[in-house]
Amino acid sequence: MLSIIAAMAKNNVIGKNGRIPWHISEDYINFSKKTKGHPVIMGRKTHESISGFQNLKGWDKNSEEKTLIPKTLHKLLPGRTNIIVTRQLDYKVPGGIVVNSIEKAVEKAKRHAGSEEVFIIGGAELYKLTIDMVDKVYITLIDEEVEGDVFFPEFVDKFDLKEENKRVVSVNNKEIRYNFKIYGKSKE
Repeated sequence: MLSIIAAMAKNNVIGKNGRIPWHISEDYINFSKKTKGHPVIMGRKTHESISGFQNLKGWDKNSEEKTLIPKTLHKLLPGRTNIIVTRQLDYKVPGGIVVNSIEKAVEKAKRHAGSEEVFIIGGAELYKLTIDMVDKVYITLIDEEVEGDVFFPEFVDKFDLKEENKRVVSVNNKEIRYNFKIYGKSKE
């Protein structure tokens, strides 16, 4: 089964300036519980934003000339097969799987433990490419409009709401309402 998991505001915002514009601990816990032990597919930008990616410059110790070479530091989501989709042909992620298409990503995911459910975890471009392919959509819906520059695609007309769990949390003396929703592919 291929599933999407995302958190979004009422106005479909999922990001701003490369970050999630809210912090709800229970959402992170829910994400971890649902995806742990399963392959996760993400775009390069999503990988870099959630992994604390750093692009460093270091000395090339093998060269007689002291030249700076680019080095990268990647962190993977633990307990999951991390598959990164990118158009960059030379992109490497130690311990991760890098592919150049969603089709290749799904094919690779099916060969790994936990592949009875494979999760698309972002970003917006992968969500748009896969929304018609997935069987299930897990959404944490933040019950407010949020300013942002990255949006989740419209999808509710293609899916039926299967489950909903309303939640409220207080952050910095502000009440935030949100729902954990699970949608299944519409039978029509």
